[in-house]
Amino acid sequence: MKELETKIIQKLHQHSASEATLHVPEDIRRITLRRFEDFEQLALREKYPNIYLESTPAGKKINHGTQIQGLFPELEQLVETEPMEKIAMELFRPKSISKDQEIFVRNPGGSSIIPHQDYIYERKHKNHRTLSLNIKLNPINYREGHMSYHSVKQGTKLRHIFDASKWEWKLFSLNAQHKRMHELEDSAIHAIWHTSYSAHKARIPVKGDKRGVFIRYIVNCYD
Repeated sequence: MKELETKIIQKLHQHSASEATLHVPEDIRRITLRRFEDFEQLALREKYPNIYLESTPAGKKINHGTQIQGLFPELEQLVETEPMEKIAMELFRPKSISKDQEIFVRNPGGSSIIPHQDYIYERKHKNHRTLSLNIKLNPINYREGHMSYHSVKQGTKLRHIFDASKWEWKLFSLNAQHKRMHELEDSAIHAIWHTSYSAHKARIPVKGDKRGVFIRYIVNCYD
């Protein structure tokens, strides 16, 4: 295993989220955003089963979507999936893996993300765990909807409670030892490593015209 991969694994064991060294060149960022905007116009006119919209002050917008492989070919050329698989195998020791791609968007005046860890939703599948690389296409700050990450050791399952009014699971609490990782919100960071145990949340993005568009490359791990 390469030295960089070993360092990533060490950081993820300690915090379950970490800065990624990926750099997205400006031309690829702009091309990918244009592809997203064109796709969103199609999604608003037609029904796509894996694309989910939300109401915002500017009208209906994409909130998130799954199974978007092939939508952003220029960006895909930057993402090395083999190291991702090696890191996931070392973290989770799964019997099998699969890969997926998702998009999620932080729209001005849109929805918040309640504090949670992804494992609480993934557990419906037998010991399902994920490693993902979340790429920021247009950096935003916390007020604009960027997620805040809180340090949690890999494998730690924090207590959640079910909010029946919103049909969502949320963290019961974040203790003092779960320090906010402010460095991951830096606009200079183009991508974040995220696992099933990453504790994260986001406020309702302030109103305006700045949207946060994130592409998520995922390795699904199963026993």
